[in-house]
Amino acid sequence: MTYKEIKERLTQCEKSLLKIKASSSTLPAAKLTQVSKLEVLKESLTRQLKESKAKTYLVTPKSGQTTAVSLGDDEKDALTDADDVKAIKGIDGETVKEGNQGTVYSVEETKIIAKQVGKAVASALKTLGDELSSMKAKHI
Repeated sequence: MTYKEIKERLTQCEKSLLKIKASSSTLPAAKLTQVSKLEVLKESLTRQLKESKAKTYLVTPKSGQTTAVSLGDDEKDALTDADDVKAIKGIDGETVKEGNQGTVYSVEETKIIAKQVGKAVASALKTLGDELSSMKAKHI
């Protein structure tokens, strides 16, 4: 059953309970059994409603394989804060937690890295026999 269907049944159950209880102040035995059955049904539907709120997520631990898990909001928040979980993505495309987001370098650090990479490329080209007059890093 979908969330909407469970919600509709729960509403119908609650309305029926209210009608039976409001119909008379003292309830005969037949109505008491009907009320107890409706209350059990209400509890069951409430539990199903809570379970249907859980979404399916793809959880990737730092060591292991990605698995599909049905999680509620509290469980999702706990896994988001966990250190041993690499990434959490919803089946609907929602990204909860991303894995390696990479290192962010400043412009000055990027220039230093580009200079070192340029030197390495130049030495590799020279050892292969190519001639090189100049190199320049652009759009840093």
